[in-house]
Amino acid sequence: ALQKFGHDAKLHVLDLCAAPGSKASQVASQLRPESLVVNEPRKERAALLQANLLRAGVAEALVLCLDGRKVGALAPKAFNVVLVDAPCSGEGTVRKDPTAWDRWAQDNHSL
Repeated sequence: ALQKFGHDAKLHVLDLCAAPGSKASQVASQLRPESLVVNEPRKERAALLQANLLRAGVAEALVLCLDGRKVGALAPKAFNVVLVDAPCSGEGTVRKDPTAWDRWAQDNHSL
């Protein structure tokens, strides 16, 4: 969808649920990298996100580690595109590691 705007479009994109970084890397290839803010609320996944972005050559994106509900309040008119991949199914992780579901369920038992 971003391709229709062109590489020089003045878009400011927030990827609200960005880890592990595949969407963000693809978006960065279509935009000026400084126009991309990515968020991942879990600290360990935010670190993975940042590492994956750097590996993909995306050094200018701003990486946040916040509850997504708070990001909009910080800069309510800053973004004209918001990507939200929620809820993440985790299917890829569960396929690779069947015990991942049990760990996730234990960590998030109050949900």
